[in-house]
Amino acid sequence: MKREGGFILPVTLVVMLLVVSGLLQQVALYEQERTFATMHSDWLAADQMAMAAKKHIIVLISKGEHDSLNETMSYPNGEVEVVVTPDDDEQYAVMLTSRLNEGPLRRIEFRYDANNQTITHWIEGGR
Repeated sequence: MKREGGFILPVTLVVMLLVVSGLLQQVALYEQERTFATMHSDWLAADQMAMAAKKHIIVLISKGEHDSLNETMSYPNGEVEVVVTPDDDEQYAVMLTSRLNEGPLRRIEFRYDANNQTITHWIEGGR
């Protein structure tokens, strides 16, 4: 029993190092997932506001209340800035910019044909 080197302490330290590093990795992954979920929720809220504004604008254009419409629509989560410019022959260029109270903004541009009641040239932009 003269050559007892004590292998329990090094083995315990290696096992603890592996456990702690695995735990830290899981915490980092959790933070990433939480951030992604928050960003996705903000994006959905901005998109929902833009779609509600789109429906409202199409109704206004259909009623004939469209002469260079430029307004801001307020919602509980934020606001949507709407710019409608008439083009030629019952064609309208519409630009929607939705801004959350806290979070990103979302831009959507499209053309609306009032004769056919169709949306064409749908373009979505980020920030």
